[in-house]
Formats: sequence, C-alpha cells, structure tokens
Amino acid sequence: MVGAHADAPGTELAGSGGSPACSDWTLRAFEASPVAPVWTGLGLVLAFVLLAGLVRALASALALPGTQALLPWIWDLVTGLVIATPLTLNAYARRGALADLHDLRPSVDVDDVEFARWSAETTSAPASWLAVASGASVAVMLAVVLFDPSIWGSRARPGPRDPLLYWTLLHNAASGYAFGRMLAMEGALTRGYARIAEHVRIDLLAPEPLAPLARKGQRSVLLWILLSSCLSLFWFGGDPALINSFALALAIGVAAIAFGLPLSRVHHRIAAAKSAEIRRVNRALREQRESLIAGEAAAPGRVADLVAWRALVEGATEWPVNVPTLLRSGLFVLIGVGSWLGGAVVERILEALLPS
Repeated sequence: MVGAHADAPGTELAGSGGSPACSDWTLRAFEASPVAPVWTGLGLVLAFVLLAGLVRALASALALPGTQALLPWIWDLVTGLVIATPLTLNAYARRGALADLHDLRPSVDVDDVEFARWSAETTSAPASWLAVASGASVAVMLAVVLFDPSIWGSRARPGPRDPLLYWTLLHNAASGYAFGRMLAMEGALTRGYARIAEHVRIDLLAPEPLAPLARKGQRSVLLWILLSSCLSLFWFGGDPALINSFALALAIGVAAIAFGLPLSRVHHRIAAAKSAEIRRVNRALREQRESLIAGEAAAPGRVADLVAWRALVEGATEWPVNVPTLLRSGLFVLIGVGSWLGGAVVERILEALLPS
C-alpha cells in the first residue's frame, strides 16, 4: 500500500506543519497517531502479543498438533519488539530529518521549489525502493524459516500441519517487512543528505550551519544500533538463528555508510574551499614579496594580516563533525555490539549453571 506516485514522492505539503507528503503507509499511520511514535510502537507490540495469545489459545482449543511447541509468551513480546521497532525508529528518523532540513535551508543555494522536492525525496523513500526492500526482506525471512535449521534450535522443523510453522512464517514475514521499510527509508535519507551536502554553502570560519549533517549521521547510528540491540534479545533464548548475526553485520554496515557518506561529500567541498583560499593568500603574499624586492612600500600590516589569515584558514576543520559527536557515535556502536556479546555470554553462563 503506497502513494499514488510510483517512484518519486510528491513535493506537495501535507498538514498544517508543512511536512512533505510520505509514500510509506506505515509512516503515515505513525504521523496520524495522536500520541508520540514510541507509544504507537508500544501499542503495536501489545497488539502483536494479544494476537499471539489468541493464536495459542485457538491452537490449544482445537487440539492442533504442535500446540505444545509454541514458544512462551515472552518470546511473543520479543518478536513484537522486532516488528514494531523498525517502524517506530523510521518515524523518529523522519521527524529528525524534517528538523534538519529546516535548519539547513538557509545554507543551501537552490530555490524553494527545488528544495521542497529534495525534502520530499529525502524524507520519503520511493515506492519502488519500499517494494524491493520489503519484498526482499520478506523473502529472506521466509527462506530462513523453511531452509535454515538453526532457527529451530535442537528441534526439527515443524510439519505442514503444525500451527507453529505457519505462525513462524507469519511473524517472520512481518519482521522482514518492517526491516525492509527501515532499509528503504535509510537509503532515501542518506542519498538526500549526500546530495544536499554537495550544494550547501561552505564558510570556513562558520561550520555551525553544517551541524545537521553530523546530527543525521549520529542519529542513524543510534537508531540502527537500537534495532540491533533489540535483535540481540534472541541470544538469551539459546543459539540464535544465523540470520541474527547477518542482521547485526548489516545494521553496523548501514550505520557506517549512513554516518560517513554525507559527511565525506561535504568534507571534499570544505577541503577544496580551504585549498583554494590558501592558494589565493599565497598569491597575495607572493605579490607583496615581489613589491618589497622591487623596493616598493607595502601597505602597513598587509603581510602580517595575510600570514595571520593563512594560519586561520589552515586551522579550519575539514569535517563538520566534532570529537564528542564521533565519540558518542562510537559508543553507540560499542553498546550495540556489547548487547550481542552480552547475550552470548549470558547464554554460556546459563548453559554452565543449568546443564541439560
């Protein structure tokens, strides 16, 4: 279920806040909710847990084979979190991007119509991206259920009459769909910020207007690490499926690209502007040297001013990101990786204390 435009989100504005229209129906649902995204996400988790309880009660009432193999309700809660978290994080990513674009607008040298189009394309993934990302993720998750024995642990895969098989197919497809939505949204955000980074105005002495580019990178790292930490909960249930390790690697890789790509684009432009300014100052210094050699009187303080200016330009940072931001982003990654390692360590401790 997507917007009317197949590939390019429209530039029309929706709502009194003037936000660009969104092609993802899940994001529109969050925006239409009267409460904050976190509460909407928790509502989705609760709805999933209730649905899982209904499935368990129905299977038990019908005495269907395999009913006893259904996992405890706590894993319904974990699965609900895995489904709702990407959708919730998407809503926060879009809100943050809209705030960033508002702050970046004075520094981007394009007209209002073009900037509105860029804003729409940045904060709403094309329908084709959403279809491909969600479709591929669903296909992978279904294949995992059917062909990866690690997902079942020590048990054999349920038979075709077992309700556990179909319930697992359903919630894995839902989690894949949500994950694909987040992938597509991150792709649109990173592409949009990278394009804006190539057109933002560069002022070597005032890098503050470029701060939204750094905020975007830090926010992407945080959101993807939050998702990977949520996935790490499966480690507490024993040996997780191989897909969980792949998801961790993918989340860290996406976070690295989302953080680095827009910043690298603006870094090249800052470095080029810095080099051009230093060359201009060096030319002026050479002219002053030639004047002095020719015996002409130089303007009072001219050489000293040029030397001081060159030192100031040489000291200008070439990255619109400071050390605290880098440290925070690195800490987020360590927390995410630590959550996975911590789950594995706890699992090993439980195995040692409670031998089978």
